[in-house]
Amino acid sequence: MLLGQNGNGQKGDFKLRQSWLYPDVYKIVLDNEESEYLLIENRQPGISPCVGGIDCSEQGSFDTLISLGGLAIWHVDETMYLSGNSVEGYPGQSGWPANGKHYHVALLQADGRYDLEQGYNRGDYSDFFRFDHYFGVDYLFPSLDPITGPFPNTDAYKWGAISQTNHFISGISGTIEIRLDSVLCSLSCSPYLSINMQLQDKRWHFPFFRHPLVIPMRFILSLPS
Repeated sequence: MLLGQNGNGQKGDFKLRQSWLYPDVYKIVLDNEESEYLLIENRQPGISPCVGGIDCSEQGSFDTLISLGGLAIWHVDETMYLSGNSVEGYPGQSGWPANGKHYHVALLQADGRYDLEQGYNRGDYSDFFRFDHYFGVDYLFPSLDPITGPFPNTDAYKWGAISQTNHFISGISGTIEIRLDSVLCSLSCSPYLSINMQLQDKRWHFPFFRHPLVIPMRFILSLPS
């Protein structure tokens, strides 16, 4: 769903279901040509849905290695498609971000360490945006200064021209719903579970459910007028 374009578009409180089970994604356009934009998806530890009476363990799976779920926010610059993700840019690099070095599709890592670009790891628990009481980051704002940051942010940077978009993403939080025999119920309808509603720190799969849990993430988007 397209949320914002050139200051015009939807703003408010939005909800995303987990992407391994539902085709939910939000797109926020950052430029007039619509070639630079943010994509927002909800990534959660997943399993394949049980279908046809087949045991879930016998089916392929997706996102099962994710230890902590949250919002994945991607910055896409289609003008970099020929380079793909071979041109790394990160804080501390000479001339960055105005040097034009960045990925075609960059995961905006919530921890601000830019581990992927620097080759430190292939992703970790602190890359997704979430609310929790330990190390979560539940917002993504424009920079205070286009050159000094902070980073990551919602700025546009195509061709090395940095532009503050004034897009504010905040109030990122998670809720949990349970689908049992195709009936959506609250946590109170199950005697088996005791779940902290704020923390997304478990692999939410229980064998007595015929259908997987739904873990929607919410966020608030504010666009410039």
